[in-house]
Amino acid sequence: MKKKLLVFVGDTLNCDGDLEAFFETCSKNGATDLRMIFSYAWKYNSSTLFKELCKWTAGYKDNPSLPFYDLEQKNEPCWDRLKLILMWLEKYGMGLSGDFHCFFSIKQDKPAPWAKYYYPWLGNIQRHTNPRSEVPKIPDGFWSFHPEWLRLQKNYVKSIVELVSQYKVDATYRVMNEYDVIGWADQPERAINWYGWFTHIMLKAGIPKEKMIASNPIHPKQIMDEGLAQYLSLHGYARMKKIETFGVDPSQVILSGDGGFDGKGDADARGRRGLGIEDAKLLAEQINKCGYAGYEYLSRILYLNNNDRAYLPNFNPQPLKAMGEIFGTIPKPKPPEPKKIWVDICHITNIRANPFCLLVEKRQFIEGQEPKQFCILCKEKIEVKICLDNPKLVLSNPYCPRVATIKPDKDLSPTEVCKMHKEKTCYQKFIEDRPVNKWQVGEYIKCILRTIKTKLPKIEI
Repeated sequence: MKKKLLVFVGDTLNCDGDLEAFFETCSKNGATDLRMIFSYAWKYNSSTLFKELCKWTAGYKDNPSLPFYDLEQKNEPCWDRLKLILMWLEKYGMGLSGDFHCFFSIKQDKPAPWAKYYYPWLGNIQRHTNPRSEVPKIPDGFWSFHPEWLRLQKNYVKSIVELVSQYKVDATYRVMNEYDVIGWADQPERAINWYGWFTHIMLKAGIPKEKMIASNPIHPKQIMDEGLAQYLSLHGYARMKKIETFGVDPSQVILSGDGGFDGKGDADARGRRGLGIEDAKLLAEQINKCGYAGYEYLSRILYLNNNDRAYLPNFNPQPLKAMGEIFGTIPKPKPPEPKKIWVDICHITNIRANPFCLLVEKRQFIEGQEPKQFCILCKEKIEVKICLDNPKLVLSNPYCPRVATIKPDKDLSPTEVCKMHKEKTCYQKFIEDRPVNKWQVGEYIKCILRTIKTKLPKIEI
């Protein structure tokens, strides 16, 4: 089975740089899929498909101004960005793997305690004062089973799936990146129940379980045993180390550099290092040897800037290329476009026209595949005059009374000259013309004398 080689850019919806150039680089270096997060917030970077309504204060001492979103309204520029992403993925033959939510966006408490409320969904339904009083407060926050919460999540998932289905992009989906349940340590079964609840939402939206990936969740073995995902993505593999699969079939396991900070490759703004080239080769060989499904590559240097946003021109494709060469996912160079030529074709014989074909059309052929044979039906035509009174097809002479001009093929043209018609004698001319005056009679007498003179033998003295 072909290995999956994903490139992970969580904030693709809100990153900086040329998207097309990035996807072209990924594709030619062996990437099969892009992994992104549909609803993402990390520090001061928020990628949301929902419309921001206002800013509000959470009541913390540093008095931050937080965005508040309407989960019923779309953030159209962000949806346009998703369409652009799908268009480029389709062009470069890559698939999409998307997390609907991001656990770290929900639980984060840096740079300040209020940051955990920056996640778009929590800005609406978490247990605190709601600036939109007409929207009911949902108990249990994000982890609720409330009917209103179910409706909002259904609409969210359905809208994304419907958009993706409009493109020729093979898509897989994930409930949440690094899934966990906050505040329910005394109810461990709640984690599985909520995950199954959201999986049911995905099924209702038309996503088969074969297209579901569990992205480094809590209780991974239980989630896989209950059939809540087809693949398990295990995070933290930014270098070669012992691989723990929790008893899951290796063919269902995708290793990931997400969550791995101890690699030997490039570092981000916080000094966290990603996958290096040598470790990429070792991991790829181990993945092939053990039959794992693939790998997710995170280029840490994307986040070298101090704004928590990926900067695509920084992307380092070398570790990706090293794995792609071992996985065999690097596309083979396309052969050059065949040279095409225009050829004159005889409309009658449908082969190459010769200079004498009258009905000719130009057709385009790949060089080397054009017809080689020339038309033999159409031949050179010449203009000749024939005698109409001769029973044979013969050329006319100056004395033929009735003449016609024809254009036969050169090799069918008559060669014999008419012998039936000859120059008239003076007497014949005299009889036929019947002279009526002395001048005409005199002319005929002169004609007779010239004829006699030419026929008399010359006498030399």
